[in-house]
Amino acid sequence: MIGENKAYAILEYCVRNGVDPADCIAFGDHESDLPMLEAVGGGFWVRTSGEIEQHRPSVRT
Repeated sequence: MIGENKAYAILEYCVRNGVDPADCIAFGDHESDLPMLEAVGGGFWVRTSGEIEQHRPSVRT
């Protein structure tokens, strides 16, 4: 699964299970993970070059 499909999967899971996405966390290591990281309350970059975080302050490292 890649890109926006990860975000859709998380949101679908949340709807089916009565979970608020704001209460979820996710981890990503590629810029294609950005939609997923922004779909949850806590998005974290792991093993990045440092360039992505400079442009996306809402996602933590």
